[in-house]
Amino acid sequence: MYRITNNRNLKSIISTLIILLFLFIPGSILSADTIIDTLYSIPYLDGTITHSPGLGYFGIGANSLIGIAGDYYSALLWDYFFNRSFFAFQLPSIQENYVLNSATFFINQDMSYGDGVSGVYPQFNMQSGIIEPPCLIEHLDYGYSLDETDFFLSPLNFIGIISDTPEVGWRTIDVTEFVLDDIVNERPFTQYRLRLAFDTDNDPYEDSLDFRTGDSSYDKPYIVYELMQQNGVDDYLNFNVNDYNLQIFPNPFNPETTIKFSIPEDSKVKLTIYNIKGQKVKTLVNEGLEKGIHEVIWTGRNDNNKSVASGVYFYKFDVNDKTRSVKKCLMLK
Repeated sequence: MYRITNNRNLKSIISTLIILLFLFIPGSILSADTIIDTLYSIPYLDGTITHSPGLGYFGIGANSLIGIAGDYYSALLWDYFFNRSFFAFQLPSIQENYVLNSATFFINQDMSYGDGVSGVYPQFNMQSGIIEPPCLIEHLDYGYSLDETDFFLSPLNFIGIISDTPEVGWRTIDVTEFVLDDIVNERPFTQYRLRLAFDTDNDPYEDSLDFRTGDSSYDKPYIVYELMQQNGVDDYLNFNVNDYNLQIFPNPFNPETTIKFSIPEDSKVKLTIYNIKGQKVKTLVNEGLEKGIHEVIWTGRNDNNKSVASGVYFYKFDVNDKTRSVKKCLMLK
């Protein structure tokens, strides 16, 4: 028997709720306080879209207690139907001087059916043998309502595997970079789709997973997010840096961005990248430069030449050993 397994280490809610009271880098350039809060999914935007290719039928089940991912056969209609489940959350309101540090998606798996038997993981009888297709989670933008076009809507991002087991209970996955993407692109919601890796195995048995939606009276899907306050950054942002024409483009970026600046006279310049915790990631420039315009490319790698994770970073610009600016940039993968 063939089975696809999930190697992702699931984050527990305990680790998500750790509060870092004070973070710093040498010289106290950056320090941070945190706010942790919860977003619950929106009932009228949660639900299941059912599709029957043979009949050309779409059924939209918003405001239902259960979202379904999987397939079944209707003997009455003599056709196969398969389901995809949709979930939406209002984006968090981020106060001035705060940035999003983390966001973790929680959803309760309520039931599973394999070949029509409850408590069994979906069993797809394929030509290559019996496959237990994992349930995938994708990042979408389906807007203010569910309609049939959302069934085939191209995902903004593939996130990973949300479930590959029949056990009921909570499933979690990190969605920080996808919430950031929605914030940066000024979308009204952060939205997701759950579906099995295969649509149907064309047998007369139900193979599906059920998940609780925002319309449930309990066990609603939710996102726990953490905001971090950047104390001290504004002091540097208030410098008059017009003489240096400091720019970064593109921002957000993937996989690289260009930092451009000019210096009015020969000067010692240091340009350094820090992460959200105030830890040094990469020194891009640390040398004397002639007056004029300069460009430096950051390839999204640290000093050990390893790719950094998605998220917020800071680039600190020093001229003649004096900090002239600390600005934010966003790495999205």
